[in-house]
Amino acid sequence: MKIAITGHRHGLGKSLYDKFLFYNKGANNTVLGFDLENGYDISNRLNMGKILFESKTSDVFVNNAYHPVGQTEMLKYLFKMWRDQKKVIVNIGTFLTKVNSSSWTNGHESHETYIKEKQKQRQMIADYAGGDLKVIQVNPGYMYTDFLHKMEANISVNEEHCLNTYDFADAIVNALDMLKKNIHIPEIDILDKR
Repeated sequence: MKIAITGHRHGLGKSLYDKFLFYNKGANNTVLGFDLENGYDISNRLNMGKILFESKTSDVFVNNAYHPVGQTEMLKYLFKMWRDQKKVIVNIGTFLTKVNSSSWTNGHESHETYIKEKQKQRQMIADYAGGDLKVIQVNPGYMYTDFLHKMEANISVNEEHCLNTYDFADAIVNALDMLKKNIHIPEIDILDKR
């Protein structure tokens, strides 16, 4: 299986990259990693085109890296490129699209933008619904990652109450394995231990 992952150097993306690379070595997975640190900035359309071109023969695309517009645009282009193909898009969203997130945003513009873009992605997936292309929408709870700290969320979160990124990666790998049995899990919600 050939898998492409954006944001593969940190957090959930790194855990997924490691899982796919080392999981079931007999499967001979090929894993392509696209990250800001190795020259793939999803805020730049030229880089987005490069990512899409390099991953066009992939079986699975994990749309993980977040940018206020880039992640949503990447999803839109993937739908156009892979429509009616037997491929899989795993889109990393957030549980905040399903709960009252006002305590998290606290009027912070970047937080509101984050949630609006994730809601837009969920709507795009709902509008797509069906066909040979399968989509797995993933809605993680709080994961103790650099991204959580970078967003400066107005929450009291410590590592003890957060999801382990490798455990969450296991859930995604399991959902992909289920597709081999013709069972499609269209959405995964995993929340923290609080």
